[in-house]
Amino acid sequence: MWAYGPVAGTGIGARRLVGLLDRRCICNILQQSIWTIGSFSPILLRRSLTPRTKRSQNDEDDALTLPGNDGTGLRTLRDRLTNVLAVSAFVYLSSIIVVMASERAYWFWAGLDFESVFILGAFYLIPAGAGLWAVALTPAKRSYQVVLAGAIFAFVVEGVLTPIIYGDGPLPIMAAMFVGWHGLISFVGFWYLTRTWLVNGETGRLSIVAAAFGSLWGVWAVVSAMADPPDAAEIGFDATLLAPGGFARYALAVGATFAVAHWLIGYVWPVGWRPSKISTWAIAVIAGGYMVVAVLPAVLWAPIKLAALIGGTWWLISLSRKQVPQDEPSIIDKLNGHPRLRHIAPVMLMSLTAALTYTGTWAVRGYEELMGGVYWMLVGAQITVGAGAFIWAGRRAAGRDKRRRSREQSRVDMAPTERHTA
Repeated sequence: MWAYGPVAGTGIGARRLVGLLDRRCICNILQQSIWTIGSFSPILLRRSLTPRTKRSQNDEDDALTLPGNDGTGLRTLRDRLTNVLAVSAFVYLSSIIVVMASERAYWFWAGLDFESVFILGAFYLIPAGAGLWAVALTPAKRSYQVVLAGAIFAFVVEGVLTPIIYGDGPLPIMAAMFVGWHGLISFVGFWYLTRTWLVNGETGRLSIVAAAFGSLWGVWAVVSAMADPPDAAEIGFDATLLAPGGFARYALAVGATFAVAHWLIGYVWPVGWRPSKISTWAIAVIAGGYMVVAVLPAVLWAPIKLAALIGGTWWLISLSRKQVPQDEPSIIDKLNGHPRLRHIAPVMLMSLTAALTYTGTWAVRGYEELMGGVYWMLVGAQITVGAGAFIWAGRRAAGRDKRRRSREQSRVDMAPTERHTA
């Protein structure tokens, strides 16, 4: 049921696409791209730490001229290239962050190595770009807006990279389940809340949530692996349940990758970034092209359901934007900053607690009925929490909760008058 492709979670469609390419060739291209970005790292660091100011008309004129003897045009061209590289690195590191939850915390069969991280990060550029596009265009006032952006991220992951959300036909059950995991855990939790607490220095809250998630992760790793071994074996993975020591090393690697990505992303965090029409169309065209190759051969009606899910969610986001002044900073703007390493260290608690709960659950793995019951209980919780969070965010975006509170307040205000009249 939860069939995934050979690139650890990129899906059945991804398997067909990657089968046409040589994995080593893909990895070499990605490594060369990272080397290119790395060669500009001094410029990126200086640029990311320099406050951006409003461009003057003279700056615009200089941007339209070719590099001259005075070097003005060259500096402008360099600045533009630096901005492009910085935003690209920001999106890619954001992709790595959500991959740690969407793929590496969801299952462990494929392991974790340098090549798999870079390839998965590249595949997740499409959904990560869609989610970041939503939050970059949304003034930040309430957390429900991030929940809706996370829902878009989840729909693209399981509706474009894979055809999983179409397994229940027109029903929204699978969509709700992956809003619960991809949307809430990956995008809201691993990306937004972690970044918020790091920038604000809230190490206590980060420690508590990291430890709690790690406890859940350790249990999920055992029961989900026992529930899905046929799917893992079918796509070429070793479905053998990891020993506690092996999982502890794996969890440590995942936590370290997650922490390093959050540390690096602070150097390239964009300020005042708004996706242009070109980048918006680029995301749509790339996602649509991939979907034609990976999803449509299996589900011809997939665009109808995907358009309904993403279109409806963006409509809710548009309603929420009307409730906030458009000159407000965006969600991304409010998360700008570079946290210290001592503030990032608490995220490693999730690896420690995951190893502990995995060891305890692994010890009772022989009780198959118990393991199956816990698995389906967690799946049901994902569906319930995902659906509940989306409905809550949708009501807030539509302003229904605000209108309800206004009516209640009106009744409270009228009550003394009525008593006085009586």
